[in-house]
Amino acid sequence: MIQNFLFSNQTTIKTNPYRLENKKKKQYQRIALVVFFLANLGSLLLWIFHETFQMNQIHITGLERIPRQEFFQAIDGILASKRWYIFSGRSYLFVEEVDVAKILSNRFPLQYVRVEKIFPNTLSIKVQEKISIIIYDNGKEYSYVGIDGQVVEIVRTVGQDEWLEISRVNSSTERVHQPKIASLVTELGDYPIVYDTRISTTTINEPVLEEKFVQSIIEWFNVSKTLEAISFSYIIIQDDFGNATLKTKEGSEVRFRLDESSERQFKQLVVFLQQKAIDKNNFNYIDVRYPDRVYWQ
Repeated sequence: MIQNFLFSNQTTIKTNPYRLENKKKKQYQRIALVVFFLANLGSLLLWIFHETFQMNQIHITGLERIPRQEFFQAIDGILASKRWYIFSGRSYLFVEEVDVAKILSNRFPLQYVRVEKIFPNTLSIKVQEKISIIIYDNGKEYSYVGIDGQVVEIVRTVGQDEWLEISRVNSSTERVHQPKIASLVTELGDYPIVYDTRISTTTINEPVLEEKFVQSIIEWFNVSKTLEAISFSYIIIQDDFGNATLKTKEGSEVRFRLDESSERQFKQLVVFLQQKAIDKNNFNYIDVRYPDRVYWQ
C-alpha cells in the first residue's frame, strides 16, 4: 500500500508536456513580437534619420520676380525646424505639403502655390506670383503704377531710340513709339508693360489708370503665359473707351476691351485658338471685343 501510494503521488507531480509546448509557443510569440517591433522601429528610424529620405532636392518653377535665393532660404528655414522638438523636419515622413504651401503664401506675394513630395527626397514647388505693379509708359517716361492706378515711382525717361520714323505711301513720315521690351524687363522687372497713348504727364501719387483697368491688364498678362499662341510683349491703351491692344513678341495683335469682362474675352480667345489651330506665327490680329464674335486676319 505504501509503495502504491508513493508511486501514485509521484505520478501526480509530473509536468504536463502539452503545457510545456504552450509555454514555448508563448515565448516564441513574444520573441517574434519583439523582433517585429524592433524591425518596424528600425525601419521608422531609417525613414526619419537616413540621408536618403531627407528632402535635399528642391525644384521650383514659376519664380520670376521674387529672388530665388530668398525663396530657397525660406524653404530651408521651414525644413530646418524640428518636429516634436526631436525629429528632423527634412524627413520625407514629416514634410507636410499643405503647411509648406501656407507658410510660403503668407511670406511671399503668391497667386498660387502647389507643393508636392516626390519619393524619396525631392520637394517640387510650383508657384504663380501676384503682381502688384505695372510698368506705365506715356511715351515720355516709364513709371511704376500700383494696383490702385496711381504712380508709385517715375523710373526713367523714354529713350530717343525707342521712337521710330515710319515712311508712309504719301511720302510723309510718322513717329511711332516702340518700347524695347527685353531691356525694360531686364532693367525694371518682368511686369506688364502698358503704353498709354492718352496721357502726356505723370505725377507721383496721382492716378493715371482706373483700378479695374490695372486689374484687367494684369489678368491679360497672366493668361497670356498659359497660351502658346500669345507671347505677351506689351499693351497699348488707345482711347478713353476701354479699347486696348495686346502686342505679341512676333508683332501680332489681340484686340480687347479693358472695361469688359476679361473672363468672357479669355474664353472666346481660347476657344477660337483651339478651333482654328492658330499658332503665334499665322495671324495678324484677333479681335475678341464683341460678345459671341471673334474677328481675325
